[in-house]
Amino acid sequence: MPAKLLILFFLVISLGCGDSGGGGGGQNSNIPGLFCNGQNIQINDLECNSNSITVSGMEPISSFTIEVNGSHTWVEDLEIYLMNNLGEEEIVFDGAFEPGIDFNGFIATFTLVQPIDPNGTWTLDVCDIFLEDEGFVDDWCLFFDLAP
Repeated sequence: MPAKLLILFFLVISLGCGDSGGGGGGQNSNIPGLFCNGQNIQINDLECNSNSITVSGMEPISSFTIEVNGSHTWVEDLEIYLMNNLGEEEIVFDGAFEPGIDFNGFIATFTLVQPIDPNGTWTLDVCDIFLEDEGFVDDWCLFFDLAP
């Protein structure tokens, strides 16, 4: 994604990610282009844990939105990475730039320089880079906007 990523901005809307129903990653049949994983990811001190979503049946996309819901008692401990279906990894959340104590989730939208085929496996890596505070991710979702 590094060569294709143009803009990152935060939104104050919800994708309905909490409605993913738990389980492994796949399409949420209620909303076209929405893929969620409701499996809990434990965030342990000095560890990275991952979780994947398999995307299928999509046309090329021009942008996508990621929503991560969870909790951690010290936001500055967290780094969250997203690896796309092409094996390219990008940091999507860095707690070092988010002042405050608690992490309660985030939503971010990425606009691509050129459309990509999103079909395949996307992986979220959640890392706690300091001691003494732990947390979890309840669920996470990707919403894909089709290329014009």
